[in-house]
Amino acid sequence: MDLGGNFNNNTGVYTAPYNGVYLFCVQKRSDDNDGDFKITIDGVDTTVTGESSYSDDYPAQYGTTTVLLQLDAGQQVAVVQWGYGNMWLSTSMESWFAGYMVARA
Repeated sequence: MDLGGNFNNNTGVYTAPYNGVYLFCVQKRSDDNDGDFKITIDGVDTTVTGESSYSDDYPAQYGTTTVLLQLDAGQQVAVVQWGYGNMWLSTSMESWFAGYMVARA
Protein backbone atom coordinates (compact mmCIF):
# COMPACT_ATOMS: atom_id res chain seq x y z
CA MET A 1 0.00 0.00 0.00
CA ASP A 2 1.44 3.39 -1.01
CA LEU A 3 -0.63 6.11 0.63
CA GLY A 4 1.27 9.08 -0.79
CA GLY A 5 2.12 7.76 -4.24
CA ASN A 6 5.87 8.03 -3.55
CA PHE A 7 6.85 4.46 -4.48
CA ASN A 8 7.48 3.69 -8.14
CA ASN A 9 6.30 0.12 -8.82
CA ASN A 10 8.22 0.00 -12.10
CA THR A 11 11.64 0.96 -10.70
CA GLY A 12 11.26 -0.11 -7.05
CA VAL A 13 12.38 3.33 -5.90
CA TYR A 14 10.82 5.30 -3.04
CA THR A 15 11.09 9.12 -3.16
CA ALA A 16 10.87 10.97 0.16
CA PRO A 17 8.09 13.57 0.04
CA TYR A 18 9.37 15.55 3.07
CA ASN A 19 12.54 16.17 5.07
CA GLY A 20 12.50 13.72 7.96
CA VAL A 21 13.47 10.44 9.55
CA TYR A 22 12.23 7.30 7.80
CA LEU A 23 12.20 3.66 8.86
CA PHE A 24 12.76 1.07 6.12
CA CYS A 25 12.49 -2.71 6.45
CA VAL A 26 13.49 -5.29 3.86
CA GLN A 27 13.17 -9.05 3.62
CA LYS A 28 14.57 -10.86 0.62
CA ARG A 29 14.46 -14.50 -0.37
CA SER A 30 17.17 -15.92 -2.60
CA ASP A 31 17.32 -19.42 -4.05
CA ASP A 32 21.10 -19.64 -4.04
CA ASN A 33 24.11 -19.12 -1.82
CA ASP A 34 25.03 -15.52 -2.70
CA GLY A 35 22.00 -13.28 -2.67
CA ASP A 36 23.06 -10.23 -0.67
CA PHE A 37 21.36 -6.88 -1.05
CA LYS A 38 21.90 -3.28 0.00
CA ILE A 39 19.78 -0.21 0.63
CA THR A 40 20.83 2.87 -1.30
CA ILE A 41 20.07 6.59 -1.03
CA ASP A 42 20.37 8.32 -4.41
CA GLY A 43 22.44 5.35 -5.61
CA VAL A 44 24.90 5.45 -2.68
CA ASP A 45 25.19 2.42 -0.37
CA THR A 46 23.86 2.88 3.16
CA THR A 47 23.65 -0.64 4.54
CA VAL A 48 24.33 -4.20 3.46
CA THR A 49 22.83 -7.37 4.84
CA GLY A 50 23.85 -10.97 4.36
CA GLU A 51 21.84 -14.12 4.07
CA SER A 52 21.07 -16.99 6.42
CA SER A 53 19.30 -20.36 6.54
CA TYR A 54 21.06 -21.99 3.59
CA SER A 55 21.19 -25.78 3.53
CA ASP A 56 21.38 -28.54 0.95
CA ASP A 57 17.93 -29.75 2.06
CA TYR A 58 16.31 -26.34 1.55
CA PRO A 59 18.58 -24.15 -0.60
CA ALA A 60 16.86 -20.84 0.04
CA GLN A 61 18.12 -17.90 2.06
CA TYR A 62 16.39 -15.02 3.76
CA GLY A 63 18.08 -11.73 4.49
CA THR A 64 16.45 -8.98 6.52
CA THR A 65 17.40 -5.51 7.64
CA THR A 66 15.78 -2.50 9.28
CA VAL A 67 17.32 0.95 9.08
CA LEU A 68 16.51 4.53 10.15
CA LEU A 69 17.48 7.12 7.54
CA GLN A 70 17.53 10.92 7.67
CA LEU A 71 16.25 12.03 4.25
CA ASP A 72 15.68 15.30 2.49
CA ALA A 73 12.62 15.76 0.31
CA GLY A 74 13.28 14.27 -3.12
CA GLN A 75 15.94 11.78 -2.05
CA GLN A 76 15.42 8.28 -3.44
CA VAL A 77 15.71 4.98 -1.56
CA ALA A 78 16.03 1.59 -3.25
CA VAL A 79 16.93 -2.01 -2.51
CA VAL A 80 19.68 -3.26 -4.81
CA GLN A 81 20.77 -6.86 -5.39
CA TRP A 82 24.53 -7.49 -5.36
CA GLY A 83 26.70 -10.56 -5.63
CA TYR A 84 25.76 -13.50 -7.82
CA GLY A 85 22.41 -14.30 -6.26
CA ASN A 86 18.93 -13.51 -7.44
CA MET A 87 15.95 -12.02 -5.68
CA TRP A 88 12.94 -14.32 -5.47
CA LEU A 89 9.71 -12.46 -6.08
CA SER A 90 6.24 -13.90 -5.74
CA THR A 91 2.76 -13.08 -4.55
CA SER A 92 3.47 -14.99 -1.33
CA MET A 93 5.41 -11.94 -0.06
CA GLU A 94 8.63 -13.78 0.74
CA SER A 95 10.53 -10.69 -0.50
CA TRP A 96 9.33 -7.22 0.44
CA PHE A 97 10.38 -3.59 1.01
CA ALA A 98 8.44 -1.34 3.40
CA GLY A 99 8.93 2.05 4.97
CA TYR A 100 7.32 5.00 6.65
CA MET A 101 8.17 8.43 7.99
CA VAL A 102 8.88 8.42 11.74
CA ALA A 103 9.40 12.15 12.26
CA ARG A 104 9.16 15.19 10.02
CA ALA A 105 12.14 17.53 10.18
